[in-house]
Amino acid sequence: MNLENLGNIIIEQAKEKGWGVQPDKISVSEKIALVHSEITEAYDAFQKNNIDGKDGFQEELSDVLIRTVHLAKVFNSPLEESDIAFPENIHEQVAQLHKITSDAYEKYRHKKEDEFAKGLAHLINALIKYSKIHEFNLEEETLKKIKHNNDRTWDKDKLNEQLFKAG
Repeated sequence: MNLENLGNIIIEQAKEKGWGVQPDKISVSEKIALVHSEITEAYDAFQKNNIDGKDGFQEELSDVLIRTVHLAKVFNSPLEESDIAFPENIHEQVAQLHKITSDAYEKYRHKKEDEFAKGLAHLINALIKYSKIHEFNLEEETLKKIKHNNDRTWDKDKLNEQLFKAG
């Protein structure tokens, strides 16, 4: 997987969509919450045997990768593959993804940005490992999702306004 190329594409999309590309221009807690949410959506899709296609396991893991690589690029995390041992049981994998995400955020909260960046790299490598275990091309799926995102309108203020009206 060419993580550096993927990261550059994601940062360009982040610029276009207004997701922020500098540490002081994003809410890390919001981004981490979204990563957790995408992990849960991937697990839900897996449980429903919705593996590929819209809102499927593969697409949701692509969302996790996009959000994580976005943060990694913003915080200059190393984008390189490494071999990491992880469980093959889906329940343990999901728990591990949540734990890695939470541990990374704890490093951020305690102002340990270098360790936060390493935690993001660890999460990226876990996602790559899981895609291999589940036998799908995460890079290809992520590029499809990026292309889909290009056609979507992102108006965060409008979305928040709708949320508060509904609540």
